[in-house]
Amino acid sequence: MSKIVIIAPGILPIPATKGGAVETGIEQLIKENERHNGNKFEVFSCFDEEAKEEAKKIKNTDFIFYKFKLIDKIEMICLKCANKVISLLKIKRNFNIYPRFVRFICKNLKSSEYDAILIKNSIRFVTPISRITDKPIILQLHNDFLNSETPGGEDIVSKCYKIVANSEYIKKRICTISNVSPEKVYVNMNCLDNSSFEFPSEQQKNQIITRFNIDIHKKNIIYVGRIARVKGVKELLLALKNIKDNDKWHLLIVGGKWFSSNYKDKYYRELSSIAKDFKEKISFLGYVKHEDIKTLYAISSVAVVPSIWEEPAGRVVLEAEAMKIPVVAANSGGIPEYVNEKSAIIIERDKLFIDNLSKGIEELINDTDKAALMGIEGLKYAQLFTAERYYTEILKIIEEKNEKQ
Repeated sequence: MSKIVIIAPGILPIPATKGGAVETGIEQLIKENERHNGNKFEVFSCFDEEAKEEAKKIKNTDFIFYKFKLIDKIEMICLKCANKVISLLKIKRNFNIYPRFVRFICKNLKSSEYDAILIKNSIRFVTPISRITDKPIILQLHNDFLNSETPGGEDIVSKCYKIVANSEYIKKRICTISNVSPEKVYVNMNCLDNSSFEFPSEQQKNQIITRFNIDIHKKNIIYVGRIARVKGVKELLLALKNIKDNDKWHLLIVGGKWFSSNYKDKYYRELSSIAKDFKEKISFLGYVKHEDIKTLYAISSVAVVPSIWEEPAGRVVLEAEAMKIPVVAANSGGIPEYVNEKSAIIIERDKLFIDNLSKGIEELINDTDKAALMGIEGLKYAQLFTAERYYTEILKIIEEKNEKQ
């Protein structure tokens, strides 16, 4: 039995009571470890009252919570601003925006026994933590944070035993750094736990339909994700303007500007203004708890992932496929790795992107048979991305290192 330290990014709590793809991934590792009754985990996370209560239900993981204070938040804002200025000046440097959290982690690690450290998605945690330990550090990346343009990228890589990417796209980006051996970078795709494949009951569906006032006689198109410019929500709204039969569909926009936050910024207000042209055909549902998103997928006809940036990977794609929903997605970063040609329509991000996005959505809301077949194929494909595989692959890396020592 190994004792493994897992370090969360610090933004959202573990257990993932406030959502977040990275945090959900950590929770899946924890749940799988409970199921296997295998190793001992120690998780460093920011404090949240609800997360603290959920943590009490877990036997094989110890949670060490850090309560972010006002000074942490002020420091974070100042360091974020400093990083922006440094970037504009093209200076090869970048500050860790959670220095107190990292010092807290280091202090605790100095007096703790463990076999390996798994740092989740926080490249700036690697160097300070490497100074206080000789145990293997595995850096698991869910975003394009480590590439040839990253200040100090080579040094970060050198301090890691292995780097785990959630797509081949992210692996290729990491390998743009000089002298990085492809063997050092391992791909472990995102996963779904067994509950993701359990179809909601009619009672659960009816509760969600009532709660959000959803018309089930319409072809519900669903977008799940942050309300951010890079996610292509505006492009989705513009694409829907091209669909001829306006009475046939309804759009459900699920998510806030930043995970559990429903703050309405300038971009959100721009989307709301565009949405007025559709009268009541678009519903902004805001942040929805993860367990309810599955039910929203189950009562939808098409899921759309219209990202206009290089999306690192595609958890939302898997979640839609698990509910037998066909997907229309942008050819963006690692997204194509989470679908196949039978389960999704992939749209190139060229000058015809909005027009082709319209055509893809329109095809699936008009051709019920094709949509149903794609949904079946999507479910088959999603079933390859199990939490057991995800958990086993991480442990394999750690055990391999321990056997060499």
